Amino acid sequence: LGAREMLYLARQQPNQTFELRFSKSLNGENGYVVLTRLSDFNEFLRNGDEDVRQDLFDSNVRDFQGSTEVNKDISDTLSGTAEVDFWWLNNGVTVLSSNATLIGDAVKIENPQIVNGLQTSSQIAAFFESGGEADKRVVMVKIVASEDEAVRDQIIKATNSQNSVPLASLRATDKV
Repeated sequence: LGAREMLYLARQQPNQTFELRFSKSLNGENGYVVLTRLSDFNEFLRNGDEDVRQDLFDSNVRDFQGSTEVNKDISDTLSGTAEVDFWWLNNGVTVLSSNATLIGDAVKIENPQIVNGLQTSSQIAAFFESGGEADKRVVMVKIVASEDEAVRDQIIKATNSQNSVPLASLRATDKV
């Protein structure tokens, strides 16, 4: 084999199938939006392993950002009371897959890639690693099934593009 063939073989990923249990779902063409309990999402991240599967984030444009204000806020929300559900305060997670199928109260996801929500996923995993207990709170997960690279690239760009918001604008609802 030459260098090109070896590189091609090295980049080949085996097909993987993960299951994500959910409490509510919305079906769309080639995808789903689900509300899944935090504990079920944590299990999805690990797929039966003790550690979080880092290969789930191979197509993510960001790496874990560490101790940022956003990550601290996510952690504080997870550690807080369940009076306000987690998904109300969080934009959720976007998963690209080659195929997704609903089976009862779970969705079978082939070759999943978390392309948006790495910070959220990391904080949920850390919450359970530090002794966080399962409760009824949920996270919203958008699952899109497409093998079209152009479509996948559009989704990655769109879900990771936001206008910056000046800090003063976030204070607009403060009482004066």
